[in-house]
Amino acid sequence: MRNYIFILMLLFPFILLGQEKEQDSIPKRPSEFVVLPATGYTPETSFTIGAFMQYYFDFARDTTARMSMIQIGGLYTLKNQIYLGVLPEIYTKGEKYIFSGQIKYSKFSDRDYGLGNNADAVIYQYDLENNEVDSANYLDFKYQSFGIEALGLRKIRNGLYMGLHYNFERLWDYGFVADSVDIRMQDDSRDEFGSQWLSGTRSGIALALNYDTRKNSNNPLNGTFIQFRNWYYRPWMGGDFNYTGLSVDARQYMNFFREQVLAVRFLNVQRYPHNGSPMLKFDMARVGGNDFARGYYNGTYIDNHLTAFEIEYRIPLWQDKESTIWQFWKRLGIVVFASGSRVYEDWNGFSLKDMRFAVGVGGRLLLSAEQRVNARLDIGYGLDPQSDFNKRHLGIYIYISEAF
Repeated sequence: MRNYIFILMLLFPFILLGQEKEQDSIPKRPSEFVVLPATGYTPETSFTIGAFMQYYFDFARDTTARMSMIQIGGLYTLKNQIYLGVLPEIYTKGEKYIFSGQIKYSKFSDRDYGLGNNADAVIYQYDLENNEVDSANYLDFKYQSFGIEALGLRKIRNGLYMGLHYNFERLWDYGFVADSVDIRMQDDSRDEFGSQWLSGTRSGIALALNYDTRKNSNNPLNGTFIQFRNWYYRPWMGGDFNYTGLSVDARQYMNFFREQVLAVRFLNVQRYPHNGSPMLKFDMARVGGNDFARGYYNGTYIDNHLTAFEIEYRIPLWQDKESTIWQFWKRLGIVVFASGSRVYEDWNGFSLKDMRFAVGVGGRLLLSAEQRVNARLDIGYGLDPQSDFNKRHLGIYIYISEAF
């Protein structure tokens, strides 16, 4: 039964494609290969090197539809982390149907700050060979993972899509980075550093709803984006976990003067375990990272629920789009941003007074005026003094594309 469901989910996009009418005899737009270097820096990865090859092709044969794409590539980081992935995006005529997905493998090392809105664990990690000890409020761990995602959306009306989203992920080879670990203080009632939170298989399906009026998704001048997911992870789908999830990601972009943009984001994540089932921490509500709550290490705060906001003001310093990439001083911009986040185990634990705030500034370099693609350098500052043993988090992020 599990295998049949898994196969049906993988074939879902092709079943819908088979229902499409034959394409009209419209000449295809030319295909194109693009190779993009993938370099960057975040606290979670250190410096990253890699490349992605993107193949654009005209599946829709419709100039009003976006070009379809298949992306293949990989990354290696100075923390010896590896990522390999294949990401297709298919657009049919008139963008009546949109299909996307991902097949990925990663070998990663990361930090585990435990659970809850207080990163106050005390952990001693020993290097026995060098007779060294490091005390921190997080646990260094490593793992491997393999995942498959498939998303199929049908247009309801302009800007509004509905469909199904399937997710499968297997995590294994969980272990400590240090030779020996001594957890001095944690929430024993939840065993917040137990391996059950970071190993196993999740398999689930979601009702997916997207509303998008942006004309450019890379760096919108104006428009609205709302993404809703209602997840069902069940053992009969081939996973080890049993829980339900809801998430809403709402973004508004407002253009007040020339190409200056005020971007506002609201995020709400809810996870409801059934019959005492644990959840993978990677699917729980989490704070931090290069694209959300910049300044906190990704996963500094993790729990069942999250309520958060983020606001950013983007100011291009010059408007000379005809300049070459070598005239970089004509392509610069700046941003300022702030965020507030709160994770909690259940609704009784929610309180606005316990929000974890972060602020930051950033610089921008326009790489493509036509596609509005920027390279960014952000410096984020976590304001919670308890986030890292009384040393506030500071994150530096070098990335291509906006945070949201």
